[in-house]
Amino acid sequence: MSRYFFSVRVDSTLIPDEDGLELTSLDEAHALALSNLTEPASDPPAEGGGPCLMEVHVAEADDGLLLQFRLTFEAVHDT
Repeated sequence: MSRYFFSVRVDSTLIPDEDGLELTSLDEAHALALSNLTEPASDPPAEGGGPCLMEVHVAEADDGLLLQFRLTFEAVHDT
């Protein structure tokens, strides 16, 4: 098992993962990162608030950055 760290960035705010999680594979880390990214997107930003950038960075202590996922979303209203 390896320890994977999932740091999250929302716009310019970085939330580092100091503890990490022990997972069986990089595939498991991949699935968890996507879940962490898409779950907050189900609660959309307020209309007219501008785009929101979210990122999840997956790293191993020894190997550095392994995966990076980025999602930009925005509430748009047609008049």
